[in-house]
Amino acid sequence: MFKKSFLSIICLFINFFPHNAIENNKTNDYKSILIELGAFPYKEERGSNYFLDRPVIRVDVNGWVSPYYFNSIKFSKEEKTKYNLLTTKKEWINWYYKYESLLDLNLYNKNKDPQLFTIMNFLIDIGNRERLKVTNKKKLIEIAKAGIGLKKKAIALISNIITKKEAIDIYKAICPLSLKNYLLVDWLFCVPKKNESEYMRFLNNSIKNSNLSLYSRWYFHFLLYKMDCKKYQESFIRFFSENILKEQSGIKRASMYHDTIMLNDLEILKRISVFLSSDPDTGCRKIILKRLCKIRYVDNDIINVIHSISKGKGKRHRSDTFLDDPTFWQWELTAYLRCVKDRTTINGKYREKLIKTLDALSKIEFRYSESQKYFDFFNIDIKE
Repeated sequence: MFKKSFLSIICLFINFFPHNAIENNKTNDYKSILIELGAFPYKEERGSNYFLDRPVIRVDVNGWVSPYYFNSIKFSKEEKTKYNLLTTKKEWINWYYKYESLLDLNLYNKNKDPQLFTIMNFLIDIGNRERLKVTNKKKLIEIAKAGIGLKKKAIALISNIITKKEAIDIYKAICPLSLKNYLLVDWLFCVPKKNESEYMRFLNNSIKNSNLSLYSRWYFHFLLYKMDCKKYQESFIRFFSENILKEQSGIKRASMYHDTIMLNDLEILKRISVFLSSDPDTGCRKIILKRLCKIRYVDNDIINVIHSISKGKGKRHRSDTFLDDPTFWQWELTAYLRCVKDRTTINGKYREKLIKTLDALSKIEFRYSESQKYFDFFNIDIKE
């Protein structure tokens, strides 16, 4: 009888304090943790989200700004006294390990509290920026696989400690969600060893899978090439030559050019001049020139291409930097030719053409008021 009465009292007590009140207490706890972490409730205090001007990018998470961005914010005296804005990196590290247990997908999925998400975001950010040792790999793998918006940061944090099998499992889990961020593939996978048969099978199957992103397939080719250049050289060069311009993202193409050129494979370098005159983005063409300059490679085809460019010939390409300085493309061309002009591989005829091209580039004068003429001369489209 007593037990039944006791249980009834407990039930009445629970009903008296509704579930929302319990959830509100949790939310208040999360807010106090964010303040302890040194975060600033920008939207609550300023009434708007926080954006960096250059580049224009939103940096607040659910209205909260991480201490990493405090240098760009002017705080009032009231804000400085109200919030914990003078935290140090040592304190952030201590708090990471203190609240590491909150990096829990099951806990987040219970109510999807935005402040808990913000804490998770900031904790993973601290782990990445301070290169902290991870003690909860399994939970971070679960977060990386889930489509809650933290896969990029979570993968970056665990990329050095996961096994090849775990990397494959994560990749298969996030593929249906999206792999728009090309860095995810780079962080997940590394060059295979010849005795890793399962991993090798995965890479070989992936390069044939047309459903994967073009960048992913190129990167898997790249890894196989680095493992055994003789075996995979022909297929890697063929894939690169046939598909590089099909990649729509200029950032991904730039990364592909960079890594491919730095392999310093003569058979690959012989084909690069084509893209110096045909890639649709000025930034990608600059990357090609910079990497060729880095390894001090030049051939007759490259000299011919730059000579044609100096005469205003070549396919049109888009520029995203002319507002900073409309002569960047000319400078890149000139810098490259000066870098390689003393190479012994250039014969007399082409050395003479190189010197004439340098002379032609040096005589072209551009003023900001004539930026349209400059871009017309080099056949570059100006973005509106």
